[in-house]
Amino acid sequence: MDNVNTSGNRYECDICNKSFLQKYSLMTHVRTHTGERPYVCDICKKTFARKYDLANHMFVHTGEKLYKCDVCCKAFAFKSQVKRHMLIHTGEKPHHCEICNKSFAHKNHFHVHMLRHTDTIQQNDTITKSFAQKDKLITNVVNHTVQKPFNCDFCSKTFTYKCNLNRHMLIHTGEKPHVCIICSRSFTRSSHLKRHMLSHTGEKPHECDKCSKSYACKTNLSRHMLRHNN
Repeated sequence: MDNVNTSGNRYECDICNKSFLQKYSLMTHVRTHTGERPYVCDICKKTFARKYDLANHMFVHTGEKLYKCDVCCKAFAFKSQVKRHMLIHTGEKPHHCEICNKSFAHKNHFHVHMLRHTDTIQQNDTITKSFAQKDKLITNVVNHTVQKPFNCDFCSKTFTYKCNLNRHMLIHTGEKPHVCIICSRSFTRSSHLKRHMLSHTGEKPHECDKCSKSYACKTNLSRHMLRHNN
């Protein structure tokens, strides 16, 4: 069967019944169930389910920032980062809680918030009936409850998400897959590498909106903000 869909029929996942217009999209989706990650970074050997994700990942090593904010000209490695950043300028909060009407700019903040309503959604049928997509809402919340199905074989610690388990495993293996292309120093987490890179670039991306003082690390900005609050 061809990748281009000319019949108008959708390709359905046998595992979760989600459907797609293109066969390639279905194949990519199935990897979320199988765990297959066929695309490998030649530099740090990190693997990805999608070729697109590998291409984006390479910016971590090259330091390229191709995407710019049209408002303040701040540059980003990923297009998704620009979209997220733009919410600062627009004030938009697209993720809306149907239970308490609270809105959030970022999806991950919305998911954390929804955990507070898990019991309400599952127990109060009058609330859930008011939703057009009741089942989808409940499924979304349940998927983000504090279940921890992923176990570490070394110390039996459990995790909600597989990515957190993978990151935890680096403690036992001693692996440091994130390598600085300038000084070759390696790190367990990509966030640590990004923070380290600031020591080479001199960049201070975290700026105080009250006095315009800037910092390389977000924690330093938070510490600085306490002076204004006090």
